[in-house]
Amino acid sequence: MTEEDLPSLFRSWLRSILFWQETEGFAVTEAALSFAPAPLCSSPDGQAFGLRARVEGRIHPGPWVREIKGVTLHDLRVERGEDGWYGRVIFDV
Repeated sequence: MTEEDLPSLFRSWLRSILFWQETEGFAVTEAALSFAPAPLCSSPDGQAFGLRARVEGRIHPGPWVREIKGVTLHDLRVERGEDGWYGRVIFDV
C-alpha cells in the first residue's frame, strides 16, 4: 500500500481494517506498522510512502456494539516522535 503522504497512507490502512470488520467481522487485537519511503512515478517529487503491517485479530461473534462509519480526515496526523511513530485519528460513528 502506498500514498503520497503519511496521513493518507494511515487513513487508507485504517479503511482497509474497517472493510475487514464490515465484511468478515474481523476484530483487530494487535497491530504493528512500519512506514518507509517508496518510489512513486505519479508524485511531483517522485516520492511516496509505503506501509507494512502485521495484524492479529479474531472473528467477532455477533453484532457490534457501535458501528464505525468511516475514517475522517479531520485532525488526522502521523508524526515521528522520540519513542517511534504517533498517529491520531477521529472516526465517524
